Amino acid sequence: MGNRTLGRRVKRNEVRAVVGMGWRYTWKEMDDGARKPKPRFFTKGFLDGRLVNTYVGTPSVAGINTVCLFIVSTGMKMGAVDVTAAFLTSKDHNAERVSATLPSVLPRVPEENPFKDIPDDRYEELRRMAAEYKPGGTYLVEMGFYGLPCAAQIFDHKLEGVCMELGFKHVDTAIVVKAPPEGGRAQAIVMNWIDDLLTKAPLKEHKALQETLNQRLGFGSVCVIGEGSERKFSGVDIFRVSTGEIHLSQVSYLENTDTTPLWEILKEKHPSKPWKGLDGKSAEPSTEEEVDNQYEKPIHTGVGTL
Repeated sequence: MGNRTLGRRVKRNEVRAVVGMGWRYTWKEMDDGARKPKPRFFTKGFLDGRLVNTYVGTPSVAGINTVCLFIVSTGMKMGAVDVTAAFLTSKDHNAERVSATLPSVLPRVPEENPFKDIPDDRYEELRRMAAEYKPGGTYLVEMGFYGLPCAAQIFDHKLEGVCMELGFKHVDTAIVVKAPPEGGRAQAIVMNWIDDLLTKAPLKEHKALQETLNQRLGFGSVCVIGEGSERKFSGVDIFRVSTGEIHLSQVSYLENTDTTPLWEILKEKHPSKPWKGLDGKSAEPSTEEEVDNQYEKPIHTGVGTL
């Protein structure tokens, strides 16, 4: 709202396509490991009728498992970064414009400023702007969501281009590997989940890899996943116990889908059609031995490639 993503109210015949919008309460994880309730707006981009390819692949669980298995077996150093300004918010200059229809019910805007990081005068300005938008109204999209309709794919191509210049080879969705031209074991691996990257390389080469990528892409936060540290990536919790041991789980991902308590915390009316959320107990690993053969073939193939 603050950057005027939506403009004037329009009629259907003024635009090429109309995309719906929605909002939901969810959890936002903080740097200290805590989490807080946060409402998020989203657009139903699949309703955009313009011929713009927006597909961006994400790494599979099998791919993440395979890479972590290789890291453990070779003792590679592992790091995580996020790219700043991967999606620049830009004006939508397309000849065929798109509008967005707001949900029929919108979150209530408190009269008093509840945000510590927003000055009171700025909050009052945002409240006035919010009052201009009516539930169920259709408004012209002025600023491309996440920069442009295809911004994520544009960045994905840029990242792949940079990696190719550095000698990496694309081996699977969102996974590139650098190996000797004559063949042999992988020297470095980069795996991306949109603008979040996992970097892997030998101990003496890992820092240089991150610095080189930083010069070309521009990083926000940079960290090393050392012994005893943890990082979330593409819905997977990666905990490095030691050089030769990594634990993977999706417990926090499943816990964060349990949004039912948010309505009580925020003292809001629960939707008329409640859903059953998952809790931490339902995400606990089974105590019985389970054998899942669906990953056997892709893991064997991936290990052979690496």
